[in-house]
Amino acid sequence: MANDEQNIVAQQLRYFRKKLGLKQSEMAQRLGVSVSLYSKLESGQIDTTSRRLEQFAARLQTSVEFLTTGQGPEHVDNYTTAPGSEELSRLSLDALERLVGLAQDPKLTTLAEQVAPTLRVTSQRALAVVIRTILLGGQT
Repeated sequence: MANDEQNIVAQQLRYFRKKLGLKQSEMAQRLGVSVSLYSKLESGQIDTTSRRLEQFAARLQTSVEFLTTGQGPEHVDNYTTAPGSEELSRLSLDALERLVGLAQDPKLTTLAEQVAPTLRVTSQRALAVVIRTILLGGQT
């Protein structure tokens, strides 16, 4: 990422944090990064990947363009343009955050890796099965 873009991203992250009335630690949690990393991003000390920018934009319901240039739409309904968007649009942000949290749980990913051969599926598919079981009230 170019240094100018890095500075704009820093400004935009600060803008959204203040607009939402969040502390840096709360914003870091919302974006799914450590407080240390968020602090460095907001101060312009480091840049980030395009993938992470896409994740940030989705969590802030804005466009990558707005994050990186300050131009373009500030608010974007990220859940209506992707494949499967009908299902995602029915989920609240809280539900999506819970799903992401479960998907990143080391115990669940280990369990998924263990059951994948038995289910004859990939580890990712096994993780989806484990998470679905948890959400439907089953035991793992």
